[in-house]
Amino acid sequence: MLRQWMMIGIFVAGMTQGTTRAKDLWSPKTAKVVWKALVGVGYSSVTVDEDRLYTMGNKSNKDTVFCLNAKTGKIIWKYTYRCALGKYKGSRAAPVLDGGKLYVMSDQGELFCLDATMGKLVWRVNLLKVTKNSKKEWLIASSPAIAGDFVLLNMGSSGVAVHKATGKLAWKSKGRSGYASPLVFGSKEKPLAVISSEKKLNVVDVGTGKVLAEYDWKVSNKVNAATPLLVKDQIFITSASEKHSLLLRFSAGALEPVWESDVLKYYFNSCVVVDGYIFGVDGERKRKSVLRCLSFKDGTEAQSKEMSFASLSENDGKLIVLDEAGTLHFIRATLDSFDDLYTFKTGLKKLCWTPPVFANNMIYCRNSLGALVAISVQKEKKVADKKAPPKKDKK
Repeated sequence: MLRQWMMIGIFVAGMTQGTTRAKDLWSPKTAKVVWKALVGVGYSSVTVDEDRLYTMGNKSNKDTVFCLNAKTGKIIWKYTYRCALGKYKGSRAAPVLDGGKLYVMSDQGELFCLDATMGKLVWRVNLLKVTKNSKKEWLIASSPAIAGDFVLLNMGSSGVAVHKATGKLAWKSKGRSGYASPLVFGSKEKPLAVISSEKKLNVVDVGTGKVLAEYDWKVSNKVNAATPLLVKDQIFITSASEKHSLLLRFSAGALEPVWESDVLKYYFNSCVVVDGYIFGVDGERKRKSVLRCLSFKDGTEAQSKEMSFASLSENDGKLIVLDEAGTLHFIRATLDSFDDLYTFKTGLKKLCWTPPVFANNMIYCRNSLGALVAISVQKEKKVADKKAPPKKDKK
């Protein structure tokens, strides 16, 4: 089974989970748009599970969760609820799939559990009311995260958890949250989560909500937008509003700095790690930015390339970069140079801030206006030459 989702939005960094490597099965040069759909305004990414795709958008102050056929774009089901538009129009969280259920977070603080097959409501809960936390300026932008029997949200100073079967509150925190999605790590027996608040980076015990470690991370705009990059017990954090990025290690119940760099600072879209190197877009929205490559080991810069503000994902050693004007750039991720493989116009208009999602040899891209396109990059199958049968000797 192929399952991939991108937890992404204006203030939520990109993350792929369970990505199937598609080595030698796709090529940038075969890129073509195979279907288009309108899903409502917003920045929600897509979750792809085999032949189904889940996403969401807003129209006339109503959010709609869509289940589409991933190959054709045809609607399988949809679920709609009232949700007023905020300063950034539409949802920035992505639907998250687990155990046949789809978990959806609105920017107004309501969490929904839907049956992923039919789209029926299982339960819903207004977490702002239940936890008595207040709305932030940019509302809720965090995607849910699943950890065992719990659904985690970035709400309060160190997160909120509900029982995924019922939606009942398991534990809560009060205070000012960040906008990034929780990241789950640790063991099955003792899952842990990385949760960013307005002022700190926290490591939390998923079962109890206890903060096991914290690191001061105050940013000037009080946003903490980008979801950290997590590799085993090491956590990379950064912000475009600050002058540096930082790699931390969680060990013996504490977060300790490994290295600090002033090279790579991204605003809300996260980066990727390929063969021990970090690749990410340094800069802010609507400005010239720089694609950079840093050593994960010590933070030294290997190379850089100027480009427009963009988001990115990766597959088979190729960076899949979508700039905010709607152009896809396919770049080979090497240490010596950024090898431009191909450029493809998606047909999308500004603003494209949601990272491209690779699944089933397709790339899914959307813009803030709600246009979603599916781009096939399937390699064309070579047809073997048919040889003429040997001529029979005349007797």
